[in-house]
Amino acid sequence: MIIDTGGYLGEFPFRKLNRTDPFSLSDYASGFGITHMIVSSIEAVFFKDTKEGNDILSDTLIRYAKEMKKGMLRYLPYYVVNPAYPGWEKDLTYALKNEGFLGIDLFPKYHGYSFDSLCLKSFMDLARRKKVPVRICSGFENIRQRCDLDAKCDPKESELLDMAKNYPDVLFIFNGFYSYDFLWQLEKSAIKNAYYDFSRLDVFPGVSDDMLRVIDNIGVDNLCFSTLSPFQYIEPQFIKMSHKAISKSDRNKILSSNLLKILPGDMK
Repeated sequence: MIIDTGGYLGEFPFRKLNRTDPFSLSDYASGFGITHMIVSSIEAVFFKDTKEGNDILSDTLIRYAKEMKKGMLRYLPYYVVNPAYPGWEKDLTYALKNEGFLGIDLFPKYHGYSFDSLCLKSFMDLARRKKVPVRICSGFENIRQRCDLDAKCDPKESELLDMAKNYPDVLFIFNGFYSYDFLWQLEKSAIKNAYYDFSRLDVFPGVSDDMLRVIDNIGVDNLCFSTLSPFQYIEPQFIKMSHKAISKSDRNKILSSNLLKILPGDMK
């Protein structure tokens, strides 16, 4: 079993992507042995009302489920929420109860609210009551390569640390952050409810090997696997997983066992 925590479906407004539908992405990802993938709607991030994009994802995955065969990827849909938009509570509550959504995606830099806003506090209180995981990605693209119309900055690592500290009973997944120091701060702060990937860490043995620093100084108990598909190629992440510092048992933790808790009973 391999759980990919960093997937998306749909069309991106700033460049053409490959494998943006569930069938082509399944063909690609399952070829590497990936069995489960967290996904949310790219369109939902950019539509004024995120519900419209979430509905597209829901309808798409219903069609996929009808044609799904053995060996195809199993998707774990996450609902994109903009807590600054009216009516999000009603839409989210309905989707979690009736549409099969298993977690929530936040994009504060795309939706224009701060980490100390009242709307985010209201959202986090609901997430805690609903006992659903919350995923936050640094951004779809490397900040040096973004379109001028794309988000101009990423969430601050200090804000993510404070959020994880303030809501210890919420499970967080942080994808695509660049800094080894961020992971070190999570570990030093004894934050155990946040899981983080290494999809953008450097792995250049003898030059800049952040993967080795993570294994040696932090450990793997809160590491998770992410490909950031379809924005990045899958192959480099498996090259990182072949790092000589990663033992077989550590590899199993990173690829699946650390986050088995997020899978519904019928998917384990």
